[in-house]
Amino acid sequence: MSDYISLADRIGAKKHLMVLNLLNKNKDLDVMYEDGTFFITAIEQNSYDIVNTLLEYFENNQLSKHEPRSLEFSILKKKMYDIIELAIEDVKLTEEMKKVLTPYLPQEEEDYQLDLMNDLLVTEDNYNPDYETFETVKTGEHHPLDQHLI
Repeated sequence: MSDYISLADRIGAKKHLMVLNLLNKNKDLDVMYEDGTFFITAIEQNSYDIVNTLLEYFENNQLSKHEPRSLEFSILKKKMYDIIELAIEDVKLTEEMKKVLTPYLPQEEEDYQLDLMNDLLVTEDNYNPDYETFETVKTGEHHPLDQHLI
């Protein structure tokens, strides 16, 4: 808990090098803690160097623990999109901040929904041991869960 307080204090004071040092010493912090309060503070203060450091930490220490396209990976990414969307709601972003946030800035709703559906479909295929192939369906066999199709 004291690491979270120290991190909040260092972000609030705009002490980039101190934030970087703390994060380098501790690889188990959740930088999305308290619904993204660290990101919200740094974005409101236009501390793009701190936001960049927080995003790198998130990607290297939290997101990287999960396989790309896994359900856990998708959930974490979605949570980060939501945090960034909330953080920028009432903030005029500078060009530097836009550049740092580009991978997490809100996309067109249609593109975002398509990405999310693709992630979920890939995840479903990977986790479903009874995933049926075209050949099974072609021969007339049905999975018990497919009763609604009969």
